[in-house]
Amino acid sequence: MPGFSSFSSTVLLLVFAFGGFESVLVNSGEVKNPAKNLPFALLLATTIIAILYVLIQTVSIGTLPTIGSSDKPLAEAAGLFIGKTGATIIAIGALFSITGTLNAIMLVGSRVPFALSEQQQFPKVFSYVHPRFNTPTWSLLLFMSITILVSITNSFLYAATISAIIRIMIYAIVCIALIKLRKKRADQTGYFKVRYGKAVAIVGLLITFWLLSSSKINEIRDVSIASAVGLIIYFVFEHYKKRKNEY
Repeated sequence: MPGFSSFSSTVLLLVFAFGGFESVLVNSGEVKNPAKNLPFALLLATTIIAILYVLIQTVSIGTLPTIGSSDKPLAEAAGLFIGKTGATIIAIGALFSITGTLNAIMLVGSRVPFALSEQQQFPKVFSYVHPRFNTPTWSLLLFMSITILVSITNSFLYAATISAIIRIMIYAIVCIALIKLRKKRADQTGYFKVRYGKAVAIVGLLITFWLLSSSKINEIRDVSIASAVGLIIYFVFEHYKKRKNEY
Protein backbone atom coordinates (compact mmCIF):
# COMPACT_ATOMS: atom_id res chain seq x y z
CA MET A 1 0.00 0.00 0.00
CA PRO A 2 1.30 3.51 -0.76
CA GLY A 3 2.02 5.92 2.06
CA PHE A 4 -0.56 8.59 2.87
CA SER A 5 1.64 11.37 1.46
CA SER A 6 2.12 9.54 -1.86
CA PHE A 7 -1.61 8.76 -1.99
CA SER A 8 -2.50 12.43 -1.40
CA SER A 9 -0.10 13.64 -4.11
CA THR A 10 -1.58 11.13 -6.56
CA VAL A 11 -5.15 12.26 -5.82
CA LEU A 12 -4.05 15.86 -6.40
CA LEU A 13 -2.80 14.92 -9.88
CA LEU A 14 -6.06 13.10 -10.57
CA VAL A 15 -7.76 16.50 -10.38
CA PHE A 16 -5.86 17.38 -13.56
CA ALA A 17 -7.04 14.15 -15.23
CA PHE A 18 -10.70 14.43 -14.21
CA GLY A 19 -10.89 18.23 -14.27
CA GLY A 20 -11.88 20.38 -17.20
CA PHE A 21 -15.60 19.65 -17.14
CA GLU A 22 -16.15 23.09 -15.59
CA SER A 23 -14.60 24.79 -18.62
CA VAL A 24 -17.96 24.89 -20.38
CA LEU A 25 -19.12 27.45 -17.81
CA VAL A 26 -16.65 30.03 -19.11
CA ASN A 27 -18.67 30.37 -22.32
CA SER A 28 -22.06 30.12 -20.64
CA GLY A 29 -22.98 33.54 -22.01
CA GLU A 30 -22.90 32.02 -25.51
CA VAL A 31 -25.00 28.94 -24.60
CA LYS A 32 -28.71 28.65 -25.35
CA ASN A 33 -30.79 28.11 -22.20
CA PRO A 34 -27.76 27.76 -19.88
CA ALA A 35 -29.88 27.21 -16.76
CA LYS A 36 -31.05 23.89 -18.21
CA ASN A 37 -28.27 22.82 -20.56
CA LEU A 38 -25.18 23.53 -18.42
CA PRO A 39 -26.11 21.38 -15.37
CA PHE A 40 -27.06 18.53 -17.72
CA ALA A 41 -23.80 18.84 -19.65
CA LEU A 42 -21.69 19.02 -16.47
CA LEU A 43 -23.28 15.97 -14.83
CA LEU A 44 -23.35 13.90 -18.03
CA ALA A 45 -19.73 14.69 -18.94
CA THR A 46 -18.48 13.93 -15.41
CA THR A 47 -20.36 10.60 -15.31
CA ILE A 48 -19.11 9.46 -18.72
CA ILE A 49 -15.51 10.43 -17.92
CA ALA A 50 -15.57 8.68 -14.54
CA ILE A 51 -16.96 5.43 -16.01
CA LEU A 52 -14.51 5.51 -18.90
CA TYR A 53 -11.49 6.16 -16.65
CA VAL A 54 -12.46 3.36 -14.22
CA LEU A 55 -12.83 0.88 -17.10
CA ILE A 56 -9.47 1.93 -18.58
CA GLN A 57 -7.76 1.55 -15.19
CA THR A 58 -9.35 -1.86 -14.60
CA VAL A 59 -8.23 -3.23 -17.97
CA SER A 60 -4.75 -1.71 -17.73
CA ILE A 61 -4.06 -2.98 -14.20
CA GLY A 62 -5.40 -6.43 -15.04
CA THR A 63 -3.36 -6.63 -18.27
CA LEU A 64 -0.01 -5.06 -17.37
CA PRO A 65 1.52 -6.35 -14.10
CA THR A 66 4.32 -3.76 -14.23
CA ILE A 67 2.01 -0.80 -14.84
CA GLY A 68 3.37 1.08 -11.80
CA SER A 69 6.83 1.37 -13.32
CA SER A 70 5.78 1.91 -16.96
CA ASP A 71 6.41 5.21 -18.76
CA LYS A 72 3.60 4.51 -21.27
CA PRO A 73 1.17 2.19 -19.44
CA LEU A 74 -1.83 2.45 -21.77
CA ALA A 75 0.21 1.80 -24.92
CA GLU A 76 2.03 -1.14 -23.31
CA ALA A 77 -1.21 -2.63 -21.96
CA ALA A 78 -2.89 -2.31 -25.36
CA GLY A 79 0.17 -3.84 -27.00
CA LEU A 80 -0.27 -6.99 -24.89
CA PHE A 81 -3.82 -7.81 -25.96
CA ILE A 82 -4.01 -6.15 -29.39
CA GLY A 83 -0.35 -6.09 -30.43
CA LYS A 84 1.47 -3.25 -32.15
CA THR A 85 -1.78 -2.10 -33.73
CA GLY A 86 -3.24 -1.51 -30.27
CA ALA A 87 -0.22 0.50 -29.16
CA THR A 88 -0.49 2.61 -32.33
CA ILE A 89 -4.21 3.21 -31.79
CA ILE A 90 -3.53 4.37 -28.21
CA ALA A 91 -0.76 6.71 -29.41
CA ILE A 92 -3.03 8.25 -32.08
CA GLY A 93 -5.84 8.55 -29.53
CA ALA A 94 -3.48 10.35 -27.16
CA LEU A 95 -2.63 12.88 -29.87
CA PHE A 96 -6.33 13.60 -30.47
CA SER A 97 -6.91 13.88 -26.72
CA ILE A 98 -3.99 16.29 -26.25
CA THR A 99 -5.12 18.40 -29.22
CA GLY A 100 -8.66 18.60 -27.85
CA THR A 101 -7.37 19.55 -24.41
CA LEU A 102 -5.16 22.29 -25.84
CA ASN A 103 -8.07 23.71 -27.83
CA ALA A 104 -10.26 23.80 -24.73
CA ILE A 105 -7.50 25.35 -22.61
CA MET A 106 -6.83 28.07 -25.21
CA LEU A 107 -10.55 28.80 -25.51
CA VAL A 108 -11.07 29.04 -21.76
CA GLY A 109 -7.76 30.69 -20.86
CA SER A 110 -8.09 33.46 -23.43
CA ARG A 111 -11.61 34.27 -22.20
CA VAL A 112 -10.36 35.19 -18.71
CA PRO A 113 -8.24 38.28 -19.63
CA PHE A 114 -10.94 39.20 -22.16
CA ALA A 115 -13.72 39.09 -19.54
CA LEU A 116 -11.61 40.94 -16.96
CA SER A 117 -10.85 43.61 -19.53
CA GLU A 118 -14.55 44.04 -20.36
CA GLN A 119 -15.25 44.49 -16.64
CA GLN A 120 -12.49 47.15 -16.49
CA GLN A 121 -10.34 44.97 -14.22
CA PHE A 122 -7.55 44.49 -16.78
CA PRO A 123 -5.97 46.63 -19.52
CA LYS A 124 -8.50 47.64 -22.15
CA VAL A 125 -6.40 46.25 -25.02
CA PHE A 126 -7.29 42.67 -24.00
CA SER A 127 -10.97 43.21 -24.81
CA TYR A 128 -10.06 43.79 -28.47
CA VAL A 129 -11.90 41.41 -30.81
CA HIS A 130 -10.53 40.60 -34.27
CA PRO A 131 -12.91 42.04 -36.91
CA ARG A 132 -12.67 38.98 -39.14
CA PHE A 133 -12.28 35.98 -36.81
CA ASN A 134 -14.25 37.42 -33.84
CA THR A 135 -11.58 36.19 -31.41
CA PRO A 136 -9.94 38.11 -28.54
CA THR A 137 -6.58 38.48 -30.29
CA TRP A 138 -4.43 40.08 -27.59
CA SER A 139 -5.96 37.94 -24.88
CA LEU A 140 -5.09 34.82 -26.89
CA LEU A 141 -1.52 36.01 -27.41
CA LEU A 142 -1.08 36.79 -23.71
CA PHE A 143 -2.35 33.40 -22.59
CA MET A 144 -0.31 31.63 -25.27
CA SER A 145 2.88 33.40 -24.14
CA ILE A 146 2.35 32.47 -20.48
CA THR A 147 1.59 28.86 -21.41
CA ILE A 148 4.72 28.56 -23.54
CA LEU A 149 6.84 30.09 -20.77
CA VAL A 150 5.56 27.62 -18.15
CA SER A 151 5.94 24.69 -20.56
CA ILE A 152 9.54 25.52 -21.48
CA THR A 153 10.82 26.36 -18.00
CA ASN A 154 9.19 23.49 -16.07
CA SER A 155 8.26 19.82 -16.36
CA PHE A 156 4.87 18.47 -17.37
CA LEU A 157 4.37 17.09 -13.85
CA TYR A 158 4.94 20.58 -12.39
CA ALA A 159 2.52 22.19 -14.86
CA ALA A 160 -0.12 19.51 -14.20
CA THR A 161 0.23 19.95 -10.44
CA ILE A 162 -0.01 23.76 -10.68
CA SER A 163 -3.12 23.36 -12.84
CA ALA A 164 -4.64 21.00 -10.26
CA ILE A 165 -3.88 23.37 -7.37
CA ILE A 166 -5.49 26.32 -9.17
CA ARG A 167 -8.53 24.22 -10.04
CA ILE A 168 -9.18 23.03 -6.50
CA MET A 169 -8.77 26.61 -5.27
CA ILE A 170 -11.50 27.63 -7.73
CA TYR A 171 -13.63 24.69 -6.58
CA ALA A 172 -13.18 25.89 -2.98
CA ILE A 173 -14.33 29.39 -3.93
CA VAL A 174 -17.41 27.89 -5.60
CA CYS A 175 -18.18 25.85 -2.45
CA ILE A 176 -17.88 28.96 -0.28
CA ALA A 177 -20.08 30.91 -2.70
CA LEU A 178 -22.73 28.17 -2.64
CA ILE A 179 -22.96 28.28 1.16
CA LYS A 180 -23.06 32.09 1.16
CA LEU A 181 -25.61 32.47 -1.65
CA ARG A 182 -27.98 29.83 -0.27
CA LYS A 183 -28.08 31.78 2.97
CA LYS A 184 -28.31 35.19 1.30
CA ARG A 185 -30.86 34.19 -1.38
CA ALA A 186 -32.83 31.47 0.38
CA ASP A 187 -36.07 32.31 -1.46
CA GLN A 188 -34.60 32.33 -4.96
CA THR A 189 -35.98 29.71 -7.38
CA GLY A 190 -35.71 28.84 -11.06
CA TYR A 191 -32.25 27.31 -11.01
CA PHE A 192 -30.72 23.83 -10.71
CA LYS A 193 -30.38 23.00 -7.02
CA VAL A 194 -28.35 20.10 -5.64
CA ARG A 195 -29.84 18.39 -2.62
CA TYR A 196 -27.83 18.75 0.57
CA GLY A 197 -25.72 21.30 -1.27
CA LYS A 198 -24.31 22.86 1.91
CA ALA A 199 -23.10 19.49 3.17
CA VAL A 200 -21.54 18.72 -0.21
CA ALA A 201 -19.84 22.13 -0.21
CA ILE A 202 -18.40 21.57 3.29
CA VAL A 203 -17.04 18.16 2.27
CA GLY A 204 -15.58 19.81 -0.83
CA LEU A 205 -13.78 22.39 1.32
CA LEU A 206 -12.34 19.69 3.57
CA ILE A 207 -11.06 17.78 0.53
CA THR A 208 -9.57 21.00 -0.84
CA PHE A 209 -7.60 21.63 2.36
CA TRP A 210 -6.40 18.02 2.35
CA LEU A 211 -5.19 18.19 -1.27
CA LEU A 212 -3.50 21.56 -0.78
CA SER A 213 -1.64 20.15 2.22
CA SER A 214 -0.12 17.49 -0.06
CA SER A 215 1.37 20.11 -2.40
CA LYS A 216 5.04 20.97 -2.40
CA ILE A 217 6.25 24.26 -0.97
CA ASN A 218 7.54 25.57 -4.32
CA GLU A 219 4.20 24.81 -5.98
CA ILE A 220 2.20 26.64 -3.31
CA ARG A 221 4.74 29.48 -3.48
CA ASP A 222 4.38 29.92 -7.24
CA VAL A 223 0.58 29.82 -7.12
CA SER A 224 0.63 32.35 -4.25
CA ILE A 225 2.90 34.70 -6.23
CA ALA A 226 0.63 34.48 -9.28
CA SER A 227 -2.45 35.10 -7.10
CA ALA A 228 -0.75 38.08 -5.44
CA VAL A 229 0.07 39.59 -8.84
CA GLY A 230 -3.54 39.12 -9.88
CA LEU A 231 -4.81 40.80 -6.71
CA ILE A 232 -2.45 43.74 -7.19
CA ILE A 233 -3.70 44.22 -10.75
CA TYR A 234 -7.30 43.99 -9.52
CA PHE A 235 -6.87 46.60 -6.78
CA VAL A 236 -4.93 48.93 -9.09
CA PHE A 237 -7.77 48.94 -11.62
CA GLU A 238 -10.42 49.22 -8.91
CA HIS A 239 -8.59 52.29 -7.59
CA TYR A 240 -8.35 53.69 -11.13
CA LYS A 241 -12.09 53.20 -11.72
CA LYS A 242 -12.90 54.87 -8.41
CA ARG A 243 -10.73 57.87 -9.21
CA LYS A 244 -12.23 58.07 -12.69
CA ASN A 245 -15.78 58.10 -11.32
CA GLU A 246 -14.87 60.86 -8.88
CA TYR A 247 -13.81 63.11 -11.74
